[in-house]
Amino acid sequence: MKGKILIVSLIVLLGFAFGCDFVREAQTQIHTPEVFILATNPGGFIVLYDSTYQDTAGNWITIPVFYVDVIIDSVTFVSWNGVDAVINGFKVKFYIPDEDTGKLVYTSHIYGLRRYIFSSGESDTVKNTIYNIPIVTEDGIDSLFDGPVSPDPHTTMRMRVIFFGEDAYGYNEDFEVYNDYVLIDISTLE
Repeated sequence: MKGKILIVSLIVLLGFAFGCDFVREAQTQIHTPEVFILATNPGGFIVLYDSTYQDTAGNWITIPVFYVDVIIDSVTFVSWNGVDAVINGFKVKFYIPDEDTGKLVYTSHIYGLRRYIFSSGESDTVKNTIYNIPIVTEDGIDSLFDGPVSPDPHTTMRMRVIFFGEDAYGYNEDFEVYNDYVLIDISTLE
């Protein structure tokens, strides 16, 4: 009888020891979230255009219309590797056309944004969409049209929105994902 109790106790003790080791190993294998942008709308914005009005004397007056901010209608994220993530915020970088990659002219401050990106285990089937993201473009656009970067005005600019975050489990596994948008000045086009 004592032998059976000893064997059962030994089996339980070994099972507990291996179980704790398995849990500890599983906890240390939290991967960095592989978050991707699956879709976004729109792909670009008209930020300056000329509007023509006729005054009471019959004279035509051209007034430039300038947007100081734009709203991204939607951005859809997905976590490919099944790790839940949290988007903590985003920042915006503005580039003017310059040979290959573009020349950075302005970087915004960091905008706070706390959104969870859930996954369904090992699958990538859960799509997480954030709607109506306002972006202040005034300082970036100022450098596009009359900033100190270039004496020549540009008609297009690339706006890169960089979303950043971490895993949702508190292991500080960071990630960044970005999407580029086009800003267009159609007032100078003929």
